[in-house]
Amino acid sequence: MAKIEGYPPVIFDGTNADDDMQERAGSRAIAELGIISPPLKELGIGKDEILSEVVSLPVVFHNDSCKATRLTKPLDDSRMDIVEMIEDKLRDRFSGIRYRIDDEHIVFIQPTKLYEKDFRYINEVKRQIR
Repeated sequence: MAKIEGYPPVIFDGTNADDDMQERAGSRAIAELGIISPPLKELGIGKDEILSEVVSLPVVFHNDSCKATRLTKPLDDSRMDIVEMIEDKLRDRFSGIRYRIDDEHIVFIQPTKLYEKDFRYINEVKRQIR
């Protein structure tokens, strides 16, 4: 849109107070590409506060993070596809799930009580996709 209107493109980063700041591929890209990061994290503004503000805006806002954030190097389509397939299958049962492919662990955004049958299901999904 900026290009159509004759403005240089600008990319904004939405890192906020709720984000896990472990080393991620996107962190390096933000620094290298000069991406603008509003000081949401520094001001202690988290995702819930941000979402409550954007709901009234006339834009589509996807409440999900980039699947590349689930990987360390190398970033490639096949590894991102695995993340997407596993998360898609598990989201039916567990909302807000994130699958970290490199150390093969699962992160739940919301507190989740898991039972033995849940662990069996998760492992079966991982076996089917890998």
